[in-house]
Amino acid sequence: MEKKKSAPKGKTAGLIQKLAGMAKGRAAKKKTAEAEPSRTVAAPRVSADAPGVRATEPRVSADAQVIAAPLNRITIDHPKESETVGGFHYSVRLTASACERIELSLDEGPWLHCRNCAGHWWFDLHQLKPGKHAIHVRAHNAGAIFGGNRTFIAR
Repeated sequence: MEKKKSAPKGKTAGLIQKLAGMAKGRAAKKKTAEAEPSRTVAAPRVSADAPGVRATEPRVSADAQVIAAPLNRITIDHPKESETVGGFHYSVRLTASACERIELSLDEGPWLHCRNCAGHWWFDLHQLKPGKHAIHVRAHNAGAIFGGNRTFIAR
């Protein structure tokens, strides 16, 4: 004698109905996505000689593909301008376009190499004397050198 399977009851039945509804919704979205044409917008065409376009910005070609061009930018993320920081230890964080190396000078001192980690460049400052300090940074990229500076206060 064959046992007849009973329909799920209670919470189980509700869960099965919910999962079935979700599957139907996904299938409907997929059909809609396949039926609609792709909506892509081409980037504007920019001439390298256009007013207001700096040579360090990427240029867009006639077919709207970005042409590789060095951006040659460096940003001192931390410390912020005139920020007060703890003097015992502080990590300077820099963000730069693709570059070979970055160096930092503290208070007109020697140029010291920064380390590259987690998408940023870092330099650890230790036992800063209380008062105002200045950091200067420079990045090297394919023979070009570009940089920036920042002042901050150690307590």
